[in-house]
Amino acid sequence: MMNKNIFAAAALLLLGASIQQVKAQDISVAGTVRDIYGNPLPGVIVSSNHKDLYITDKNGQYTAKVNKSGELEFSLLGFSCLGHPSSRSRRRISLSPVP
Repeated sequence: MMNKNIFAAAALLLLGASIQQVKAQDISVAGTVRDIYGNPLPGVIVSSNHKDLYITDKNGQYTAKVNKSGELEFSLLGFSCLGHPSSRSRRRISLSPVP
């Protein structure tokens, strides 16, 4: 019985350590979303790996937490969706209207 408790405690410690390691790979990404004419786009939905959602402010700016190897997707009604790797910490995104 004592060995089972020790094994369970060791397993929980390893699980906690691996969760911390995964969280350590998250980075903060910020940027501005504009249309093709350079105007800021408020209300753009910024999706981090299809689970965390962020919305651009009135100046088209956003800040998102994303996994270093993940991808951000930008979408707004009337504009083409756009996906970008999250490897850079600051970026400018330009969305094109749907033809």
